Amino acid sequence: MIWSTLVANALGKSHAFVRKERKRHGSGALVECSPPPGAKAVIVDDLIASGGSVEHAYRAIKGEGQLVPVGVMSIVNWDFEEMRRRLTQLRIPVHALTSYPELLEAAVDLGGLSQSAAHELRTFYRDPEHHLWNLQALKGHSDRQKARVA
Repeated sequence: MIWSTLVANALGKSHAFVRKERKRHGSGALVECSPPPGAKAVIVDDLIASGGSVEHAYRAIKGEGQLVPVGVMSIVNWDFEEMRRRLTQLRIPVHALTSYPELLEAAVDLGGLSQSAAHELRTFYRDPEHHLWNLQALKGHSDRQKARVA
């Protein structure tokens, strides 16, 4: 599903779509665009992790689409350090409905995640590229979940 289409339709705004790669046929464009050049654009994405897809969209709509990116909106933002560095350089505001830390907190509060599992996931969050998993911390959570379901 293309979330940006739903948002544009709901707001009565025009829509531009950014492909991951250029098409090999037709115009070969990255951006399929209906707004006029110079129009302001908000990038809509379902999930932001590293920020790579947002940076790609930003550069494509600014360059090829000739639009003015003014913000980013996502459903979930993992809010990883790499993403913060990358998007800070673009100087574009980023907003999300929820984030990884908020999801962890809610899962613990609702009893869907143990404190030890949440601690392990927070540790992963601080350094996802170098994290060494403690499966025991996660195992206790899955055993409690099975007991609750049974």
